[in-house]
Amino acid sequence: MRTIDLMIGDYVTFKDCQNDDAPTIVKIEGLGYQGRGVVEEALVTIDGDKYGFDLVEIDDEFVGIPLTEEILQENFPTPEKVVWWPLKDGSFRIEMQDDTHLLIGGYNFVHELQHALKLCGIIPR
Repeated sequence: MRTIDLMIGDYVTFKDCQNDDAPTIVKIEGLGYQGRGVVEEALVTIDGDKYGFDLVEIDDEFVGIPLTEEILQENFPTPEKVVWWPLKDGSFRIEMQDDTHLLIGGYNFVHELQHALKLCGIIPR
């Protein structure tokens, strides 16, 4: 993964725990800290720590959190506003509409859906 693939607020995890039942959650708090040349760095919090920030190098050890039906149900509990269904490749097709936006797409990872929601001005809890 590269910093160009991320935005502030994204949730990602470490490659070693991507498919764990409860993967380590890494929240991107800041991007572009490149004080050491071409190193891609980010300021992150890990597993919801509100007071401890870490400056990490973004590399191949960071990966997306696989999008699951449980994650969708937790964040979008009202099916009349958001409709999703699994696709054969493991991704989810999601359709969402509010008064001014229509969001349709196929998503594999939480951060991909976060990007689409931000572009539409829709911010999940």
